[in-house]
Amino acid sequence: VAALNCEGGSDILGISTTAGAATATEAKPCGACTSCALLRDGRSTAMIELDAASNGLIDDVRRIQEEVQIVSAEKWRVYVLDEAHGLSQKAWDALLKLLEEPPPGVMFVFCTTEVEKVPDTIMSPGFSFGLRRVSHAAVVARLRMISAEQQIPCTADVLDAPLDGSESDSDRLMRKAEAANL
Repeated sequence: VAALNCEGGSDILGISTTAGAATATEAKPCGACTSCALLRDGRSTAMIELDAASNGLIDDVRRIQEEVQIVSAEKWRVYVLDEAHGLSQKAWDALLKLLEEPPPGVMFVFCTTEVEKVPDTIMSPGFSFGLRRVSHAAVVARLRMISAEQQIPCTADVLDAPLDGSESDSDRLMRKAEAANL
């Protein structure tokens, strides 16, 4: 989301948004502009995350339909629907119209562990990215890097914990290690 709205880095296509520049690079936010600061501080309205398992009703989709019509100060607004497989059929039907004719500057990201429950009519016009678990060795390497960068002593019991290939599990363990060393 930061790269979409950044005023000084490069946009999502990797084209520099700095005045006068037009070189293709990786999409990178500058981290210094107003948009980046709002996102970093948790005050941005550019990303709206919803838990579809608990917000999967037609009324929730109608609220989204109303929200997207309101002009935003941000170039892009991204709606992230986590546990998208929890949406009701009526909610999917209502979303389809919005996905077929989205307002300018609105993007949807559907996250699910049960892709087979997402209707084909939703999947066909979009992009699908299959994610896999991170290897234990990669998680441990990342923990060691964070430990060194942030000068947090990381004991073997933290590094040897069963992480189940999850970066969020490793983040939780690192916070636990940090708290233990305060």
